[in-house]
Amino acid sequence: MKHLIADDIAPPFGNYSHAVEIPPAARILSIAGQVGVHPDGRVGETAEEQTELIFANIERVLAKAGMTLKDLVKLNFFVVSRTDLPAIRAVRDRVLGTPAPALSLVLVAALGQESWRLEVDGVAARKD
Repeated sequence: MKHLIADDIAPPFGNYSHAVEIPPAARILSIAGQVGVHPDGRVGETAEEQTELIFANIERVLAKAGMTLKDLVKLNFFVVSRTDLPAIRAVRDRVLGTPAPALSLVLVAALGQESWRLEVDGVAARKD
């Protein structure tokens, strides 16, 4: 993967790449929206816990495809409350490291269940 930061537009507002180039003949994995729920169905109590659970779930999905977090090229965050952003960003930055994939963050009125504070979907790619 080639992480791109364009120097002729505003720099990223956080830990993300403007774009990530997927090489030819790479396997591409689309990841459905993940929420902060334990394997037994319990919902995480805080935005931090839910974010941790989401990344753990994403890692498990990636592992099923023989991939890791380093294979992520794009993540979309859907967040219910602006007040949760510092906790979400802290976990995101710690888990993803650098270079981070391309990211989008959208504030939404609600998600599928009232207890969900955020949902994350994305795309990964790997050239074997």
